[in-house]
Amino acid sequence: MCDHLRAVRWRPCGAYAAELSGSVGSTEVAANFAAIGANTFLIPVDFDAIADADCRRRFHSISTSWTLPSRQVDALMAVGQALLGVAPKFEPMMKSLGVRLGTPLPTVPDACRALAGPTN
Repeated sequence: MCDHLRAVRWRPCGAYAAELSGSVGSTEVAANFAAIGANTFLIPVDFDAIADADCRRRFHSISTSWTLPSRQVDALMAVGQALLGVAPKFEPMMKSLGVRLGTPLPTVPDACRALAGPTN
């Protein structure tokens, strides 16, 4: 198998796929790709999905840094979970995995409040 992979390493993907389908049968290859597709969930987590314009702007304005204040780190973690939880494919993915959350995910407004900091 390794010799086969070394021999086809520099070929275009299409050439390798054609060779592979000829060796194992195109039905098997199609079935494998269908199985991968059925078990793949692409779930976007994007600040642009935050409806509140001010909150969205505040998240976009967080710098890329190794030394963020803990309040920003906590807010980023919360908004990531919140955006994941509201994504349309999240629930079907969890169901397909047979997984239930032990605790509810934060909401986007929760994450926005966390980023804003304490109110006085």
